[in-house]
Amino acid sequence: MVFLRTNSYGRVQLRHNRPGDLSDSQKSDGVVVDSIPDRPDAGSALYVLNGSPVWKPAAYKYKAQGDLEGYRAHLLEAVKQKRHEAETQGVSYNGHVFGTDSESRQAVAQTLEYARDQQSFSTTWKTSDGFMTGVTASDLEAVRDKIASLRQAAFDREATLATEINAAATIQELTAVDITSGWP
Repeated sequence: MVFLRTNSYGRVQLRHNRPGDLSDSQKSDGVVVDSIPDRPDAGSALYVLNGSPVWKPAAYKYKAQGDLEGYRAHLLEAVKQKRHEAETQGVSYNGHVFGTDSESRQAVAQTLEYARDQQSFSTTWKTSDGFMTGVTASDLEAVRDKIASLRQAAFDREATLATEINAAATIQELTAVDITSGWP
């Protein structure tokens, strides 16, 4: 048995694993349940709905409170995170995946800068899929171009979603914005 104290919209604020140690007055602003279901993911929060514990996505609290601006800010932050995930997923070139995180982008740019001063340039490159492969300056230019295209597509998608989110006038309109699809 577990005691769960909730706030006015049902979010669990206190969890006590020995409800028998609490007085009736201490238990007046919560509920005693037999068990709590396993948490589905780190982005979920525990609520009590109709006397039962349930895990809800982080955005649920904004919907439950009718907090339009809080929900808008939450979605904009989620879109920013999605954009970061999209732009750092890597690019495929000649059968290998090249990293697109900040460090990888910098390595490509620095190596290309060095390669400009060489009459013929080639080097061994460790790709993000763990392979060692030979690359030339033209290979790295192609990788750079793919990285730039990926990043631009990710930022374009973020901008489109931010426009939709900022234009929404109600919680229902915000809920209708699909931030999970359309990413490169």
